[in-house]
Amino acid sequence: MENSNCIFCSIAAKNAFSRIIYETDSIVCFFPLEPELLGHTLIVSKEHYHHVGDAPAELGVEVFLAAQALAAHYKKTLGTGEFNLMNASGQSAEQSVQHLHFHFLPRFENDGLSTWPILPPFEVELDALHLRLKM
Repeated sequence: MENSNCIFCSIAAKNAFSRIIYETDSIVCFFPLEPELLGHTLIVSKEHYHHVGDAPAELGVEVFLAAQALAAHYKKTLGTGEFNLMNASGQSAEQSVQHLHFHFLPRFENDGLSTWPILPPFEVELDALHLRLKM
């Protein structure tokens, strides 16, 4: 269901400009308006889900298939099949658009990009945490 206030819903419904690279019945892949590197592509659910926690698990299969298709295509066209697939789910995770999406970032040898964040130090008692979080 389209959310009229959501730019990604508008793009998925083809009611807003985008440069679509690939799509299926469930997802659409397009360049952000201001790509941050060569081949930066968004993988976006066509249905409006806020984030990973709201979406059906089957959609994860579609995202992986899209990432694999992009990697194979970009290997032929850009010369690399390596990539980072990044997602932020929720405001505390720095999600910028409140619609499920993943950033597909093609990687090149010695490209200078570091996608692993510098994490603040913390201490935890792993056994206690394990007992608390074990499902």
